[in-house]
Amino acid sequence: MNLLGSFSFELPTKIEYGVGAVGGLADVIKNLNGEKVLLVTDKGIVGAGLLQRIADLLEAHKLSWKIFDGVEPNPKDYNVQEGAEVARRFGPDCLVALGGGSPIDCAKAIAVVVRQGGAVRDYEGPHKIGADVLPLIAIPTTAGTGSEVTFSSVITDCSEKF
Repeated sequence: MNLLGSFSFELPTKIEYGVGAVGGLADVIKNLNGEKVLLVTDKGIVGAGLLQRIADLLEAHKLSWKIFDGVEPNPKDYNVQEGAEVARRFGPDCLVALGGGSPIDCAKAIAVVVRQGGAVRDYEGPHKIGADVLPLIAIPTTAGTGSEVTFSSVITDCSEKF
């Protein structure tokens, strides 16, 4: 890779930032024409009680929701498939990822697989994902990964042996 060469980088990601910004979550969901929300997170977020505020907001705005908390650190391909199956059964019109890079990456992959079918491995590499994906709102609880602003996901392919 030539680090001295020029390149172009574009991320049309909208960021809401500030104390209490999560209070506007229901409005963001409704602006996406959302009524049913799948919350994608991990057991640590649930155990820490961080999900309760989100659940209360959704309840207060009469939005239907379900939790998928089966995301492991460094999410696995089977985490994506399990989350996609939960989504297919529930039928959400948007996803909300709450947590660090793992839940956010897993949610991005779920958003693709649930609408486009197949397995997450089918989408490895550039230009494999079509436009039809579930809308995703990311609420990062950690700083550093940047997963909330990129289109890519890092998912462990458990069939590969290194």
